[in-house]
Amino acid sequence: MFAKFRQKLPGPKATAFWTTAATLVTVYRYNKRESTRLLDEYKQRASHAALETIGSLDTPRKVHVYVAVPMSELGTRRARQHWEKYILPVFAAGALDYEITLVNETETENGVERVIRGGVHRLVADEIKDRRRRQLESEDDNEELRLWRAALDERKLENERR
Repeated sequence: MFAKFRQKLPGPKATAFWTTAATLVTVYRYNKRESTRLLDEYKQRASHAALETIGSLDTPRKVHVYVAVPMSELGTRRARQHWEKYILPVFAAGALDYEITLVNETETENGVERVIRGGVHRLVADEIKDRRRRQLESEDDNEELRLWRAALDERKLENERR
């Protein structure tokens, strides 16, 4: 009886193949189900913000998002896909307004293109400096603005001497 049953079993290589294939399919389906469950949980947590009313004197809920290039890649495609798949639904559930900035700073050195580290830091620092400059220039008779312009002129002269 066992001899006939043994003849119908697949060989060790086929068994290893089907076991590996079944394991991979199971892991993929589990990962997809869990990520969907977690995304729904985060959307449910954020949905209370959408139900709150904003007064006329309150500032709107707005977030500035910087999407940066991963260090191993040169394009922003995968970063944008991650944003649209995982983060954007949570923002939509929470009724958050957002402004998105894609940061893709690369440089070519010896014919090899690579991502520059600190691109987001540099971008945010420049935006803060510009905002402070505009704020200082809008104020009349500002002592700090006068000192800042003097320091800027001095720095320009030093750079020209070099």
